[in-house]
Amino acid sequence: MTKGSDDQLQNPDLGDVRQLIGSQLRFDLTKGYPLLTTRPQDFEEIRDEVLDIAHKSNISQVAKTIEITKQDHLVEFSGLSVTMPDRCQIVTDQNDLHCVIYLDTVDVVNELPRVLAVYGLIMRLLSRESVGRHEASLVVNIGRAIVMHTDFKLANAWMNRKPLKPCQLKFNPERSSFKDSVPDDLTVEDYIYHDEISIGKEIAGVLSALRRAGATVEITTDETEQ
Repeated sequence: MTKGSDDQLQNPDLGDVRQLIGSQLRFDLTKGYPLLTTRPQDFEEIRDEVLDIAHKSNISQVAKTIEITKQDHLVEFSGLSVTMPDRCQIVTDQNDLHCVIYLDTVDVVNELPRVLAVYGLIMRLLSRESVGRHEASLVVNIGRAIVMHTDFKLANAWMNRKPLKPCQLKFNPERSSFKDSVPDDLTVEDYIYHDEISIGKEIAGVLSALRRAGATVEITTDETEQ
Protein backbone atom coordinates (compact mmCIF):
# COMPACT_ATOMS: atom_id res chain seq x y z
CA MET A 1 0.00 0.00 0.00
CA THR A 2 2.94 2.34 0.48
CA LYS A 3 3.49 2.06 -3.28
CA GLY A 4 -0.15 2.55 -4.23
CA SER A 5 -1.52 5.53 -6.09
CA ASP A 6 -3.60 8.40 -4.77
CA ASP A 7 -7.17 8.41 -5.97
CA GLN A 8 -10.59 9.71 -5.06
CA LEU A 9 -13.62 7.50 -4.69
CA GLN A 10 -16.85 8.45 -6.39
CA ASN A 11 -18.51 8.71 -2.99
CA PRO A 12 -17.60 12.22 -1.79
CA ASP A 13 -18.26 11.24 1.82
CA LEU A 14 -15.23 8.92 1.76
CA GLY A 15 -12.81 11.46 0.33
CA ASP A 16 -9.26 10.72 -0.79
CA VAL A 17 -7.77 7.25 -0.60
CA ARG A 18 -4.50 5.45 -1.32
CA GLN A 19 -5.18 2.48 -3.57
CA LEU A 20 -3.43 -0.60 -4.91
CA ILE A 21 -4.89 -2.21 -8.03
CA GLY A 22 -4.80 -5.96 -8.41
CA SER A 23 -3.43 -7.97 -5.47
CA GLN A 24 -3.73 -11.45 -4.03
CA LEU A 25 -3.30 -12.77 -0.48
CA ARG A 26 -2.68 -16.43 0.32
CA PHE A 27 -2.97 -18.06 3.74
CA ASP A 28 -1.95 -21.60 4.62
CA LEU A 29 -4.71 -22.64 7.02
CA THR A 30 -2.77 -25.75 8.03
CA LYS A 31 -0.26 -23.48 9.79
CA GLY A 32 -2.78 -21.44 11.75
CA TYR A 33 -5.81 -19.22 11.83
CA PRO A 34 -5.56 -15.83 10.00
CA LEU A 35 -6.31 -13.61 12.98
CA LEU A 36 -4.48 -10.29 12.79
CA THR A 37 -1.22 -10.08 14.78
CA THR A 38 0.05 -6.60 13.86
CA ARG A 39 -2.65 -5.25 16.17
CA PRO A 40 -5.23 -6.95 18.44
CA GLN A 41 -8.44 -8.31 16.94
CA ASP A 42 -11.58 -9.33 18.83
CA PHE A 43 -12.01 -13.03 18.06
CA GLU A 44 -14.96 -13.57 20.38
CA GLU A 45 -17.07 -10.93 18.65
CA ILE A 46 -16.29 -12.46 15.24
CA ARG A 47 -16.92 -16.00 16.51
CA ASP A 48 -20.30 -15.14 18.03
CA GLU A 49 -21.52 -13.53 14.82
CA VAL A 50 -20.31 -16.32 12.54
CA LEU A 51 -21.85 -19.04 14.72
CA ASP A 52 -25.15 -17.18 14.86
CA ILE A 53 -25.26 -16.85 11.07
CA ALA A 54 -24.01 -20.41 10.54
CA HIS A 55 -26.85 -21.83 12.60
CA LYS A 56 -29.30 -20.07 10.28
CA SER A 57 -27.53 -20.53 6.94
CA ASN A 58 -26.69 -23.26 4.46
CA ILE A 59 -23.23 -24.19 5.73
CA SER A 60 -24.34 -27.72 6.69
CA GLN A 61 -25.86 -28.27 3.25
CA VAL A 62 -22.74 -26.93 1.54
CA ALA A 63 -20.59 -29.28 3.60
CA LYS A 64 -22.81 -32.26 2.81
CA THR A 65 -22.76 -31.48 -0.91
CA ILE A 66 -18.96 -31.19 -0.90
CA GLU A 67 -18.67 -34.52 0.89
CA ILE A 68 -20.97 -36.33 -1.56
CA THR A 69 -20.02 -34.84 -4.93
CA LYS A 70 -16.37 -33.93 -4.32
CA GLN A 71 -16.82 -30.98 -6.66
CA ASP A 72 -16.00 -27.27 -6.50
CA HIS A 73 -18.83 -25.04 -5.33
CA LEU A 74 -19.80 -21.41 -5.46
CA VAL A 75 -21.35 -20.45 -2.13
CA GLU A 76 -22.98 -17.43 -0.56
CA PHE A 77 -23.11 -16.56 3.11
CA SER A 78 -25.60 -13.79 3.77
CA GLY A 79 -26.11 -11.79 6.93
CA LEU A 80 -22.45 -11.25 7.83
CA SER A 81 -21.43 -7.70 8.73
CA VAL A 82 -18.30 -7.86 6.57
CA THR A 83 -17.52 -6.75 3.06
CA MET A 84 -19.15 -9.56 1.13
CA PRO A 85 -17.07 -11.03 -1.69
CA ASP A 86 -18.32 -10.78 -5.23
CA ARG A 87 -17.73 -14.51 -5.39
CA CYS A 88 -16.76 -17.19 -2.89
CA GLN A 89 -15.60 -20.55 -4.23
CA ILE A 90 -14.92 -23.66 -2.18
CA VAL A 91 -12.40 -25.79 -4.07
CA THR A 92 -11.86 -29.45 -3.21
CA ASP A 93 -8.54 -31.20 -3.78
CA GLN A 94 -8.62 -34.78 -2.54
CA ASN A 95 -9.08 -34.31 1.23
CA ASP A 96 -8.28 -30.60 1.25
CA LEU A 97 -10.67 -27.66 1.18
CA HIS A 98 -9.59 -24.35 -0.32
CA CYS A 99 -11.52 -21.10 -0.14
CA VAL A 100 -11.09 -18.57 -2.95
CA ILE A 101 -12.85 -15.23 -2.57
CA TYR A 102 -12.98 -12.23 -4.87
CA LEU A 103 -13.34 -8.66 -3.62
CA ASP A 104 -13.88 -5.74 -5.94
CA THR A 105 -12.89 -3.04 -3.42
CA VAL A 106 -11.88 -3.48 0.21
CA ASP A 107 -10.58 -1.18 2.95
CA VAL A 108 -7.45 -2.92 4.22
CA VAL A 109 -7.63 -1.21 7.62
CA ASN A 110 -11.31 -1.43 8.54
CA GLU A 111 -12.61 -4.38 6.49
CA LEU A 112 -9.96 -6.83 5.27
CA PRO A 113 -8.78 -8.20 8.67
CA ARG A 114 -12.35 -9.06 9.55
CA VAL A 115 -12.97 -10.73 6.18
CA LEU A 116 -9.95 -12.97 6.72
CA ALA A 117 -10.98 -13.92 10.26
CA VAL A 118 -14.59 -14.61 9.23
CA TYR A 119 -13.77 -16.82 6.26
CA GLY A 120 -10.97 -18.60 8.10
CA LEU A 121 -13.59 -19.53 10.70
CA ILE A 122 -16.14 -20.53 8.06
CA MET A 123 -13.56 -22.89 6.57
CA ARG A 124 -13.11 -24.56 9.95
CA LEU A 125 -16.88 -25.05 10.24
CA LEU A 126 -17.05 -26.53 6.74
CA SER A 127 -14.21 -28.93 7.49
CA ARG A 128 -15.96 -30.03 10.68
CA GLU A 129 -19.12 -30.82 8.72
CA SER A 130 -17.32 -32.50 5.78
CA VAL A 131 -16.16 -35.88 7.01
CA GLY A 132 -12.53 -36.51 6.10
CA ARG A 133 -11.98 -32.97 4.81
CA HIS A 134 -9.55 -30.40 6.16
CA GLU A 135 -9.25 -26.66 5.60
CA ALA A 136 -6.07 -26.06 3.60
CA SER A 137 -5.90 -22.52 2.25
CA LEU A 138 -7.62 -19.17 1.94
CA VAL A 139 -6.95 -17.13 -1.20
CA VAL A 140 -8.18 -13.54 -1.46
CA ASN A 141 -8.20 -11.81 -4.85
CA ILE A 142 -8.62 -8.04 -4.55
CA GLY A 143 -9.47 -5.71 -7.42
CA ARG A 144 -8.74 -2.53 -5.50
CA ALA A 145 -7.26 -2.40 -1.99
CA ILE A 146 -7.70 1.01 -0.38
CA VAL A 147 -6.60 2.93 2.69
CA MET A 148 -8.39 6.12 3.64
CA HIS A 149 -6.02 9.06 3.99
CA THR A 150 -7.28 9.55 7.54
CA ASP A 151 -5.95 6.05 8.34
CA PHE A 152 -2.76 6.14 6.29
CA LYS A 153 -0.25 6.97 9.06
CA LEU A 154 -1.56 4.23 11.32
CA ALA A 155 -1.87 1.77 8.43
CA ASN A 156 1.73 2.46 7.46
CA ALA A 157 2.86 1.78 11.04
CA TRP A 158 0.88 -1.48 11.19
CA MET A 159 2.20 -2.68 7.83
CA ASN A 160 5.78 -2.05 8.91
CA ARG A 161 5.36 -4.41 11.84
CA LYS A 162 6.57 -7.98 11.51
CA PRO A 163 3.65 -10.46 11.58
CA LEU A 164 3.81 -12.83 14.53
CA LYS A 165 3.24 -16.57 14.63
CA PRO A 166 -0.41 -17.36 13.78
CA CYS A 167 -2.67 -18.63 16.53
CA GLN A 168 -4.48 -21.97 16.44
CA LEU A 169 -8.23 -22.33 16.14
CA LYS A 170 -9.62 -25.00 18.44
CA PHE A 171 -13.03 -26.69 18.34
CA ASN A 172 -14.38 -28.69 21.27
CA PRO A 173 -13.71 -32.33 20.24
CA GLU A 174 -16.77 -33.49 22.18
CA ARG A 175 -19.03 -31.70 19.69
CA SER A 176 -19.71 -33.68 16.53
CA SER A 177 -21.22 -30.70 14.73
CA PHE A 178 -21.20 -26.93 15.04
CA LYS A 179 -25.03 -27.08 15.01
CA ASP A 180 -24.87 -28.33 18.60
CA SER A 181 -22.11 -25.98 19.64
CA VAL A 182 -22.04 -22.93 21.87
CA PRO A 183 -19.59 -20.02 21.50
CA ASP A 184 -17.17 -21.34 24.12
CA ASP A 185 -16.64 -24.48 21.99
CA LEU A 186 -14.56 -22.36 19.59
CA THR A 187 -11.41 -20.79 20.98
CA VAL A 188 -8.02 -19.57 19.84
CA GLU A 189 -4.79 -20.70 21.45
CA ASP A 190 -1.42 -18.97 21.54
CA TYR A 191 -2.78 -15.70 20.17
CA ILE A 192 0.05 -13.18 20.36
CA TYR A 193 -0.11 -9.72 18.82
CA HIS A 194 1.45 -6.29 18.80
CA ASP A 195 -0.09 -3.67 21.06
CA GLU A 196 -2.51 -1.17 19.59
CA ILE A 197 -0.78 1.97 18.35
CA SER A 198 -1.48 5.09 20.38
CA ILE A 199 -2.66 8.07 18.35
CA GLY A 200 -0.87 10.29 20.85
CA LYS A 201 2.44 8.57 20.19
CA GLU A 202 1.93 8.91 16.46
CA ILE A 203 1.29 12.64 16.77
CA ALA A 204 4.31 13.04 19.04
CA GLY A 205 6.45 11.26 16.49
CA VAL A 206 5.29 13.53 13.68
CA LEU A 207 5.94 16.66 15.76
CA SER A 208 9.41 15.40 16.69
CA ALA A 209 10.24 14.77 13.03
CA LEU A 210 9.06 18.25 12.07
CA ARG A 211 11.18 19.86 14.77
CA ARG A 212 14.25 17.88 13.70
CA ALA A 213 13.67 19.18 10.18
CA GLY A 214 13.84 22.76 11.50
CA ALA A 215 10.14 23.53 11.45
CA THR A 216 8.62 25.73 14.12
CA VAL A 217 5.78 23.86 15.77
CA GLU A 218 3.31 25.55 18.08
CA ILE A 219 0.55 23.75 19.96
CA THR A 220 -2.39 25.87 21.00
CA THR A 221 -5.58 25.12 22.88
CA ASP A 222 -8.94 26.79 22.65
CA GLU A 223 -9.55 28.19 26.11
CA THR A 224 -13.25 28.51 25.41
CA GLU A 225 -13.51 24.71 25.44
CA GLN A 226 -11.83 24.27 28.80
